[in-house]
Amino acid sequence: ALWILGRFSEDAVATTNSALSTMKRRAQASSINLVGYSGGGTMAALIAARRSDVNCLVTIAAPLDTRAWTEALKVSPLDYSLNPADVARQLTTVRQTHFRGRKDTVVPPSTTQRYLSQVPRALVIDKQGYDHQCCWGDDWPELRRESCLVP
Repeated sequence: ALWILGRFSEDAVATTNSALSTMKRRAQASSINLVGYSGGGTMAALIAARRSDVNCLVTIAAPLDTRAWTEALKVSPLDYSLNPADVARQLTTVRQTHFRGRKDTVVPPSTTQRYLSQVPRALVIDKQGYDHQCCWGDDWPELRRESCLVP
């Protein structure tokens, strides 16, 4: 039930955020970069909205508006999950790069519009031949160079 309805629940986000704080403290880092693929990108955006130490947020094929995403796929709504589109305004000062696959039928590019409309300075990179699987991993070195991860 948690995966179906609440994979991005308050508890899931808070627990992941706490683990990230522990890792940051152990690494003695002053800031963090968050990178997430698919649902990991959703989680990264939700965590970034809670923090003031995020240098760069990168999402890859991520459902950034979970309501629009579940409606587009005609699947059960994530009733117990938080939605990045509801907190996007909190991220207007965070450097962001969002990669979308133009052939992605798992996370159609159109399902990110509400989120992206609230962060106009975010860099959105649409990849023409990419779907949800192909070719993110193979092309990561090139994609990384295109993102806010590189100063």
